[in-house]
Amino acid sequence: MRSRTSRSGRPVPTSVLVLILLASGLLIGYGARWMGGCTSGHGLCGVSALAVGSVVATATFFSTAVATTFLLHWLTGGAV
Repeated sequence: MRSRTSRSGRPVPTSVLVLILLASGLLIGYGARWMGGCTSGHGLCGVSALAVGSVVATATFFSTAVATTFLLHWLTGGAV
């Protein structure tokens, strides 16, 4: 298994990664509640019905997921 290290070469504590993932999950839950549905519902049903709110929500979900992935990759030096 590869060790989790930051760009500076120092290990990133697992507790920090857990906190980041927990916060991300809470934000996803809040966003789903705020937008009136879950990611799957907006992505599958809302977008296929051409609902503007669902298209915006789905674009936001995907953008946030990509940004979070790049952030975690950067914070861990590529270990995650």
